[in-house]
Amino acid sequence: MTINLALFKQKQNKEGHYPIVIVLRDGAKRSILYTGVYSELKDWDEKAKNIRNKHPGGMAMKMTLEKKVLDLKIRMLQGATFRELANEKSGETFNAFGRSQIKILLDQKKYGNAKVYSTALDAFERMLGDVPFSELSFAMLKEFRDLKLAAGVTPTSVNSYMRALRAIWNRNDADLHYPFKRGLMATEINRMPRNHSLDDLRDIFSYHAPKGSNRIKRALDYWKLGFLFRGMDLVDLLSLEKNCIQKEYIVYARRKTGQQLKVKVHRAAKEILEAYFEGEMLLPELNGPIKLEPDYKKYKDKRSGLLRSLAAASVHMQLQQKLTSKTCRFSFASLAKELGIEKGVIGEMLGHADQSVTAIYLDALPQNQIDAAHELVINQVFKT
Repeated sequence: MTINLALFKQKQNKEGHYPIVIVLRDGAKRSILYTGVYSELKDWDEKAKNIRNKHPGGMAMKMTLEKKVLDLKIRMLQGATFRELANEKSGETFNAFGRSQIKILLDQKKYGNAKVYSTALDAFERMLGDVPFSELSFAMLKEFRDLKLAAGVTPTSVNSYMRALRAIWNRNDADLHYPFKRGLMATEINRMPRNHSLDDLRDIFSYHAPKGSNRIKRALDYWKLGFLFRGMDLVDLLSLEKNCIQKEYIVYARRKTGQQLKVKVHRAAKEILEAYFEGEMLLPELNGPIKLEPDYKKYKDKRSGLLRSLAAASVHMQLQQKLTSKTCRFSFASLAKELGIEKGVIGEMLGHADQSVTAIYLDALPQNQIDAAHELVINQVFKT
């Protein structure tokens, strides 16, 4: 029997990275064990069958992978059969796998996702301990949900935990039972709409902040830009550099998915940008792009201040739905849907990571068709 590492090039994750697997061979029999570690082609040493040292966190990852292989070889020497080793995944704990994924996210500088995963995993571990993959079940997740609700945690927060735990599970490619079935979410949520009506959108764009309310004006300008840039996330908006501008477009990679988007700059957006156009960044909140954890902390501090200003603006305008950094995105998507724009086109405009709906449109949708849908949504707001 042989046990070796390999880069599984038949699969890619959302970031375009390939899973590193352990290949077991015993004569004609072959089995693959997923390690939970991913790599780009350029960071994989095919000759050494391992990650190159230059990979971010490469040495630590190499040691993790080598330990997994060594543990299997020890099991083999102790008499474990091919079938027993092939089922080794079931002995790994969900918690340990989750921690390995958090480490990968940190290496990829995805500090926001890493924090969300870590918070959910900590809460899960405090309630139910360290759980093997093979034992994680719908009933166990339901118990975790019910315990959290009984402890007074809001349904919104519980649902956030459940989504994060599900995202961790989905990064595991092994063929195991799927415990995240329908009915796990805390349905007690009072489902207030997260988008603004067309009338509210028109009020927001025509509103002038009171004299001396510079913070409110700035926060509203950023919200408007988020809407005008096809529901751009705040973290992407504040990270835009001047070199993102290419003729009449902004070209950037969405931080959440890595997907590159090309967004036409509407006249209303140009007018807002002109007031802040100084330095190397399009907007003056950050000194540069978010590359390190301290950069992300600074962004979070800025976001908190902007959210407070948006909340104050909501009171001034007497909006039923409070302005947040997300409602510009929800409102853009909702208005596009109301205008009869197809789901695939909306998904493409928003830069959704899940291309299950939009994949068939990717080759067929020229940029001018996306621009036309974008223009239709914006014109509806400014229509008199």
